[in-house]
Amino acid sequence: MNTRKDRLVVPVSSDDYVLGNPHAKLTLVEYGDYACPYSRHAFGTVAALRRRLGHQLRYVFRHFPVVDRDPLSQEAAEAALAAGAQGRFWEAHEELFSRDLDTLLADPAALATDLKLDVGRFTSDLREGTFRSRVADEADGGLRSGIHGTPTFFINGTRFIGSWELQSLVHALRARMRALPAERASQGAATL
Repeated sequence: MNTRKDRLVVPVSSDDYVLGNPHAKLTLVEYGDYACPYSRHAFGTVAALRRRLGHQLRYVFRHFPVVDRDPLSQEAAEAALAAGAQGRFWEAHEELFSRDLDTLLADPAALATDLKLDVGRFTSDLREGTFRSRVADEADGGLRSGIHGTPTFFINGTRFIGSWELQSLVHALRARMRALPAERASQGAATL
């Protein structure tokens, strides 16, 4: 099993749900859990971070449900992906982080209606576990990248160690942005 404690093992791809500038020089990948109180708090931090950095940032969310802590974690992740299959991942993501999960997931048809989804398809996807393996794959990528809890962030593929409060993340992202020209120069020199 290939594991790296400091690097993102599964690179960002077209399979990921991405917010922001797809060509941004900074990419923030978060492994989170809709039932985790820390991930729920980080949701607001990421929103503020995205407002502050704008087009300089590309944001990716990946699921890392900790079902031992809360069984709704898995169901919430599958609900987000089921909504994503209908083009509404980010709307579901916001609902799942902003509202009470017990209430939202007790009535999947109501959630689908709120999100303007095909209710039958959404409830069928949840009932049949259509996205169970994708959630497992995302979580496995997190495990192989050395994560054990949520939220965990990676900046341009390197694990962020520190407080996930706004100022700490802004500082780390800006430091990474300043380092980019030097990194490119040393990579160019290495290929000569």
